[in-house]
Amino acid sequence: MAWLRSCRVVLVTCCALYSSGCQDVDWHRESSWLNPNPQRVRPMRQSAPSQPATTEPRVAASRPATEVQPPEPVTPKPVPVEATAEPDELYRLELLSETAVAQTTGNISRLQVHHARASHLAEVLEMLLPGLGRGGTEQRYYLLYESKTVWSLAAHFAALLDAEPVDPGTVTAASTPEATFAAGVGLILSSRRLSTEQVRRAETLLVAVAQAESAERSMRWASAMLAGRLLSEARFERFDFDGATEHFLIAQSYSQPTSFPQMVAVLARADMHQQIGQAGEAQKLRVRVMNEYANHADTNVYRRIRKELVEGSDER
Repeated sequence: MAWLRSCRVVLVTCCALYSSGCQDVDWHRESSWLNPNPQRVRPMRQSAPSQPATTEPRVAASRPATEVQPPEPVTPKPVPVEATAEPDELYRLELLSETAVAQTTGNISRLQVHHARASHLAEVLEMLLPGLGRGGTEQRYYLLYESKTVWSLAAHFAALLDAEPVDPGTVTAASTPEATFAAGVGLILSSRRLSTEQVRRAETLLVAVAQAESAERSMRWASAMLAGRLLSEARFERFDFDGATEHFLIAQSYSQPTSFPQMVAVLARADMHQQIGQAGEAQKLRVRVMNEYANHADTNVYRRIRKELVEGSDER
């Protein structure tokens, strides 16, 4: 009987050891095997930290901001790209009709306007290089830009556009492209409301400069762009789709590939198609801008187009 009592003692001891160990090991291992997301299971005892799972949002964030799938043949549907960060600071171009010292300090550039009114010159400049906004008085006017590159271009063209307003009845073509450009711009600056004949004369002068091989490319681009604006903006009351589109195409050819001036010319063509009800053609050009000109994603012009396309895609 002694041997029977010994067996009972051994049996009871084994059962006790088995009961004390099953809570920590066996159940934790089984739950990890059954659960496809083991990181969500709260272990009953401390274990080695697991690696965080990679989720789809992280993969999307690693893609370049310029990645956009090509549009469909008939109705382009651009894929939304990651939101472009707002600029940390703005660049201010101040045009002063009063006596002032031209200087650039930090992100503020001040230019003295010698011939035109500052406010009117700013309006013409914005026809070439639209920015974030503008304001001021007749004698002191400013434009805001988000891109330092476009801001520098605006300062260059502001000096180029500072022409003496001319008498519409006496303006004629000059002997040099520079003088002819000044005459055409001077005619635009002579009044905020030009007659049909004045618009025609200004266009003729600017087209002559755009066609002049001896003129600088930047001046030829500006001439073609202004000629197109004269035939497309409602305030000039001389809408001509074919003529304006031709001028914008010429301006596009005079600008550097993927440059901001070229992007402005492409968008001007898109606006023309929109005005005559060709929304599909306008959208194709805007999709092209979003795909090919993402290097200007820091500008309000690009962000506005991207927002319009993304919102339009969401609505469909």
